[in-house]
Amino acid sequence: MSLFITQQNKIYQRLLAIGDLHGCRDKLQQLFKAVQPTSGDRLVFLGDYIDRGDDSPGVVDDLISLQKEQDCIFLLGNHEQMLLDYVDGQNERFLLNRGQETLRQYRKSKWGEIPAVHLDFFRDLKLCHRQDGFIFVHAGMEFVEVLGGSFDMGDTFGDGDENEKPVHRVNLDGFRMGKYPVTQAQWQKVMVNNPSEFKGENRPVECVSWDDAQRFIHKLNQQSESQYRLPTEAEWEYAARSGGKHQKWSGTSDENKLEHYA
Repeated sequence: MSLFITQQNKIYQRLLAIGDLHGCRDKLQQLFKAVQPTSGDRLVFLGDYIDRGDDSPGVVDDLISLQKEQDCIFLLGNHEQMLLDYVDGQNERFLLNRGQETLRQYRKSKWGEIPAVHLDFFRDLKLCHRQDGFIFVHAGMEFVEVLGGSFDMGDTFGDGDENEKPVHRVNLDGFRMGKYPVTQAQWQKVMVNNPSEFKGENRPVECVSWDDAQRFIHKLNQQSESQYRLPTEAEWEYAARSGGKHQKWSGTSDENKLEHYA
């Protein structure tokens, strides 16, 4: 369980972000006792409310009750997505990630199964939340600021293809770009399926076409209420050249230093 606190304004109302409860109801209660949230606070829960701990049903029930008296935002975690996929019959990854224990806890609970109110809670979870200059996500994409500028775009070393010529000057405004490639876990959270040949949640998603990428971005924008897009060719080359520097490879023009950037 992790907790991050920031002062929201001069009257000391707090914006509290709480992540990875993972069925630990006793830890959640201890946290509330220590933090003592008030009506002036906003609580942002970052997902993964179930699995691993000994009372996933209790955690979810506490959160549903909490939102009746507290200003709360609840985000979707990968464990909730896996549960929904399992319930919808799409795959059984949930069972391989301690989901069987969660199902056992529900069978032993007062409901005897996952109640509809809990499923509704899972289905209503948001992908991200923006507030006060912060973007809250669960295991989300990390972006970096790329300052605007000018650079010579194309085959500046004279050994490229014809479609890289002629070299021409390009001016770009600043933009934000993903620090890493989209992972398979991030793709699955939006698209459910995983087309990759080399499986691994933290590996880059592959075997996707330009049309697939556009569908991914369209759904991501719908679910997150944001405006994501693919970088333009100029933005990609500018970022890959460390902000338009005269570099043959990303990070360097020295072949002997490539190992430091691979």
